[in-house]
Amino acid sequence: MNNIKYSRRKTRRFLFQRLYANHFGHLWRQELEETFFRPDFLEWMDYDYLDEMYAGIIEKEPEIVYSVSKYAKKFDVKRMKVEQLLPIFIGTYEIMYSRDEIPAKVIVNEAVELAKLFTDDATRKLTNGVLNSILENHLDLVEEASKLEEHKNYFFTKK
Repeated sequence: MNNIKYSRRKTRRFLFQRLYANHFGHLWRQELEETFFRPDFLEWMDYDYLDEMYAGIIEKEPEIVYSVSKYAKKFDVKRMKVEQLLPIFIGTYEIMYSRDEIPAKVIVNEAVELAKLFTDDATRKLTNGVLNSILENHLDLVEEASKLEEHKNYFFTKK
């Protein structure tokens, strides 16, 4: 019987760093783990959740960009720094597509914590505002985003 308790918070931190590294060049998960993380940090990793989120964010990137752009009107998402976008992308994917039953407040709070950890206060506020707007309108957004004709990838799967 497996008695390991996984930490979604640590897993989200690793997810942020994996997506960040992928933005600049593909790095396999094992390479990232061996290069940047201590084994005791990785013991708490929820790999099923990590793999689902990583693949989902990359697959749904155009829909996520559309949704974030809709509620971050003062910002050009294509020109923002990737570290400013990642907490919002992670939270947006969880709100719109995650199969887990994570309470909405937890999703927003965890994304805000990522923004605090890796960026600045302005990004924290932006993350909170955008995700709360997406949360209020997520059912309509999922439908709108699924009808997008233009599926250009922007950050992770440049072609």
